[in-house]
Amino acid sequence: YTTAIKLKNNYEMAWLNRGNLLAKLGKLHEAIEDYTVAITHSPDYASAYFNRAMVFNRLKQGNFACRDMRIAERLGAKVDPKVWKSMCDGN
Repeated sequence: YTTAIKLKNNYEMAWLNRGNLLAKLGKLHEAIEDYTVAITHSPDYASAYFNRAMVFNRLKQGNFACRDMRIAERLGAKVDPKVWKSMCDGN
């Protein structure tokens, strides 16, 4: 993914996929950075908001997780009600 980003810095899917890999590796703050870049290049990228919300949730940053999940749903992401409850109760 890094090679794709070097070739085309505004390729939001490469940023998203690298963020996914970083999240799987437990590099959560770095994953958030990559998702944020993907969103910067494509503000309507529901998957980037959704994935960033999931990572914020893992970091126990419920306000940010809930905010991003709301945006992702508004942009067309399908959000399981259980996910909503875990992220947005009390936020």
